[in-house]
Amino acid sequence: MERLVIGDYLIDGGIVIERKTYADFATSLVDGRLFPQAAALARSPHRLIVLLEGPTPARMPDVHAHALKGAMLSLAVMWRLPVICSRNPEDSLRILRLLAGQLARTNPPVLQRYDRKPKRLASRRLYMLQGLPGVGPATARRALAAVESDGHGLAALGRFRPPPGAAQMWSGLAGTMQCLTASTLWEGQIERLRRWYDPMLELLYDAARVRRGDLEQLERMALQHASRASFLTDLALDPPVAAGDEAGPPLRDEDWLVLSTIHSAKGQEWRAVVVLNVVDGCIPSDLATGTAAEIEEERRLLYVAMTRARDDLVLMQPLRFYVHGQTLGADRHVYAPRSRFIADADLEAFELEGMPGHAPAEADPACAPTAANVDLMARMRQMWR
Repeated sequence: MERLVIGDYLIDGGIVIERKTYADFATSLVDGRLFPQAAALARSPHRLIVLLEGPTPARMPDVHAHALKGAMLSLAVMWRLPVICSRNPEDSLRILRLLAGQLARTNPPVLQRYDRKPKRLASRRLYMLQGLPGVGPATARRALAAVESDGHGLAALGRFRPPPGAAQMWSGLAGTMQCLTASTLWEGQIERLRRWYDPMLELLYDAARVRRGDLEQLERMALQHASRASFLTDLALDPPVAAGDEAGPPLRDEDWLVLSTIHSAKGQEWRAVVVLNVVDGCIPSDLATGTAAEIEEERRLLYVAMTRARDDLVLMQPLRFYVHGQTLGADRHVYAPRSRFIADADLEAFELEGMPGHAPAEADPACAPTAANVDLMARMRQMWR
């Protein structure tokens, strides 16, 4: 049993109960002890409750009833200390048991870690500490409370007494965090943190080797930054969308088509690229041909689009553009010339398909396939069975 610094009861390591009888409450208001005690309670990292216990004694200090009610309101509003009244000691005991039961239901004693990491900062800290062997939610909360009560100084981690099963890893965590906080040299900080974390990978994850590769990649990325702030800022603004894993059998849904504007494609590269609407009016845009500088900028955009391809490049030149606002089945259309950036002399470098004047060689009639009806719907269904 430990003597509490503040309060009379500590429930589940998280809620402190300050118990006062009506006579004690009135006396502490008269002699000036009430509000200094309230200030000390409000500075505590725990959640606080003031339990005002009856019955009202026959003789009370000479305090007006309005003053007592005003003091209760001050505790609740100014100091954010809820005041709960009980009729007698037995009623106080029932209140404490009810409160402990509610905490047991909302804070289960088992370690709970989920694949989806929490978003709130306080929940992330709890999530990280609960990853240590032998550390549960209650221990994690007490550790964070100790750090907060010490002005968020990490030296409190070293003074905190964890469960015996977590002592070794906890000692390593406290030493590592204090060393990183005191160090002014950014180089090597991620490496030191990774060395401490390596033994936990085998305990937390099945694919520990793959996870270790992710951390090594993160360490290499850190070497490209001059400071911790620069590294964390870049990681926050452009985080990885997924962790690495070993290659497995390909899935049909993993073969997708990327739709991108030319501007968004800068710096990217794909195995095959199809550039749509390579016609005057689109490339160059009819809104960007007012000056020679604008035309040259459009030429550079086409160059960017064409150089995104690693193996295969297709330039699409529509033969006609249909006019908007037509009735169903109408055929009003306009023609658009090939982009001025693809000159006639450049066509020799392309394999032309479907271009007027470049019809394929006439096939042997004897080898021509016979016309047949194709059930496209059935074929599409067959592909996904």
